[in-house]
This record gives sequence, C-alpha cells and structure tokens, in this order.
Amino acid sequence: ARATKDVKLSEVLALNNSVTVSEGYQNDAIINLELKANEALNGIDMHRFALLQNNPNPFNGETSIGFVLPNAGTATLRIIDVNGKEVYRESGSYTKGYHRLTIKRKDLQASGVYYYQLECGSDVAIKKLVVID
Repeated sequence: ARATKDVKLSEVLALNNSVTVSEGYQNDAIINLELKANEALNGIDMHRFALLQNNPNPFNGETSIGFVLPNAGTATLRIIDVNGKEVYRESGSYTKGYHRLTIKRKDLQASGVYYYQLECGSDVAIKKLVVID
C-alpha cells in the first residue's frame, strides 16, 4: 500500500495494549518491528516549550538533550562552563514538536559541570549536565 497524502502520524495512529504487530515489510523483505516508549516524554506537554534533562547524566561518551518547541522556529542550544564561557553552540530551524540533539564528549573541553541553555524566540531554559572521565 502507498500513502495517498501527507499526514501527521499522531493524527492517524492510536496505540493501545491490543497492538500485536511484530513485523513489517521493506522492499518486499520482512523486517522486525520494535516499539519503545520514550519515558523521558511521559508527562511532557507537547504544546509547550520544554528543555529536558540530558540522558545519560553524568556521561563520558555521548549524551542526548531533548526539547519540545510549541511552534516551528529557530532554536539555539549553548553549553556553558562554570565560568560562563560558551564552549559549544548549535543552531537550527526546527519543526513544532519534540527534537533531540546528541552531544559527544569530544565536543566539550574537560570533565566537570556545565550548563546547557536552549533559546527559541522569547523562550529560554537552562539545565545542568556533568561530564566524567
């Protein structure tokens, strides 16, 4: 079957405990399907600006930082050391909804405590992350 129009998956799909599909098809080959709930999003209002705690925290290889934008727009993530010096910056145009950025240990100067800040329009949020070696 082929899609006949673009839709939001959340508008055409509902899940409950009766979902039993365990395989799908791609290019006429059977592929296994696995559905995982993103526990980090439990209780998060997907219509409000939110910066989530990085996971894992502390970290030594890489960590993910999730955020929710109530509207499409440009967002900037900055990582700042305890002296207030910006050590990392990533800006981009994002759609409305949940997004996740991956930060690698090599992107940061040293182990220790850092703060990360997300700005989108007039919305700003700050959280703390810890790098360990």
